Amino acid sequence: MEKVLTPFLRGKISLYQPKEGYRFNIDSVLLADFVKVSNQNASLIDLGTGSGIIPILLKFRYPNLKISALEVQPFFYTLAKENFQKNNLIVELTLGNVKDVKNLYQGQSFDYVVSNPPYIKGEYNQKNENLKIARSETLATLDDFVKAAKFLLKNKGKFFTVLPIYRFVEALETFEKNKLFLKRIRFIHPTNSEPATNVLLEVQKGVKKGGEIIEPPVFIYEDPKVKKYTPYVENLLENFAEK
Repeated sequence: MEKVLTPFLRGKISLYQPKEGYRFNIDSVLLADFVKVSNQNASLIDLGTGSGIIPILLKFRYPNLKISALEVQPFFYTLAKENFQKNNLIVELTLGNVKDVKNLYQGQSFDYVVSNPPYIKGEYNQKNENLKIARSETLATLDDFVKAAKFLLKNKGKFFTVLPIYRFVEALETFEKNKLFLKRIRFIHPTNSEPATNVLLEVQKGVKKGGEIIEPPVFIYEDPKVKKYTPYVENLLENFAEK
């Protein structure tokens, strides 16, 4: 499979991505921005890291954070490994499925878990296999990702994720079933006149239910016809590393 080198953040980051197939999008950047780390020397794991964009962004903001990453697809595992090396980052990268975390890691070994999981339920008519696995629950479901986060998190640890709005209620039910309770919500809208399409969520292990914070929404475009981003998103895409 062919790969191309993509500059990002005004050239501060360069990433190899597939020439065709799954490539990271604005959701990954917004998720990385949504992650809030109080202990700079804490440990974090990215489940389903793809090309490694989330660990790379988080390392810019939290340079002392000890980051691990898990990826199920060999092609993306190799890409992420190359991208971490190219951007001079030390990330403990593992090839494997979130269903197998109990065989790959010790339980309660991370302060934070982050994931932009596959979001399409059921059949996904897609010939490109890496795109199919990245976007649909071909190899693991949302429930598998949540169970993995619960296993990996220390007591009081936090799980950050982004999901399409149609899976919001299902996600809340899955979190509660696994004793992970919602603490922060941020809705993502294409424009300020359209309904939310995605939602950023922070849940916590070993805490009481309640006390949720709904943060101000994110609006992606000022003018979607010409792909003009809002100042907030534009600044994020250009200056993430300086925040």
